[in-house]
Amino acid sequence: MLTKSAVIRFQEKYTIDVLAPVGLVQGNGYVGLYTRVKLNALSVLAVNTQNMNSSMSSASTTVSQNSNLENLDKFFAALDIVAAKQRISSSTIVVLKEQAMKRIATTTDMRATFLKLVQNNSHQAIEYNSFVNRVLATMERAFGSVFMPGRAHATVGVPFGGAILYAFLCDGGVWNITLSPLPPLYPVLLAYESGSQAFLSYNIPITHWLLGEYEPVPMAYCWVGIVPYPSEGLITPMVGSSTL
Repeated sequence: MLTKSAVIRFQEKYTIDVLAPVGLVQGNGYVGLYTRVKLNALSVLAVNTQNMNSSMSSASTTVSQNSNLENLDKFFAALDIVAAKQRISSSTIVVLKEQAMKRIATTTDMRATFLKLVQNNSHQAIEYNSFVNRVLATMERAFGSVFMPGRAHATVGVPFGGAILYAFLCDGGVWNITLSPLPPLYPVLLAYESGSQAFLSYNIPITHWLLGEYEPVPMAYCWVGIVPYPSEGLITPMVGSSTL
C-alpha cells in the first residue's frame, strides 16, 4: 500500500509526462509505460550528471551552472517514449544519451541559442504581410478546437502545439525539440530545421509555446556524428509561436 501511494505521488508530481499522455488527471499507482519511462529517465540523468560532474571537476564552470541540464530529464524521457514506439533497442538508447551528455557538456546554452535563432529568423519573415497576419490569427483562434481529441483539422501536415521543454542541437543546424504533449497525437519529440519557418514567431522569447504542423516521417533528421536520434516527425514551415 505504501508503494502504491508513493507511485501515485510520483505520477502526480510529473503529471505532464506521466498522466497527460494517457488522458489521466490523477495517479493510479500502476507503473505503466510512461511511469517507467519517467523513472528510467530520472535514473539515467542522476548517473550521467554524476559522471559529467566528475569529468568537469577541473573546469571553472560547475555542472550545477550548466543550463543545458534544465529539463534534460524531459528530453531523455521523450527519447525513451519515441524509442519504444519505434522499437529502438535499449542499448542504442544508452548510446544516444551518452552522446547527448557529451554534447551538452561542451555546448553553450542550447535553449537560449534555439530561441534566439527562431526569433532572428522570424524577423526575416514578412512581418507586416497581411496574409501572414491573417494565417497567424486563424491559427491562434483555431488552437482551442484543433487540439481537442477527435477534432483535428485535415491539413497537409499534422497539427501540433505545446511548450518547448528542451532544445537539443544536432549536426547541420537541425534541432530535436521536446514538447509538452498535447492532443490529438501527443507528439513529444519533433525535428526542426533552422530557418525553415515561414511565419513570424512574434512573441518568442516572451512565450515558449509553438503552434504549427509537422510531417510524421519514419526517419532520423537529427544526427550527432554518425549517431541518428529518433523523432516523431519534421516540423513544417507552417509554424510560429503561440500566446498561450
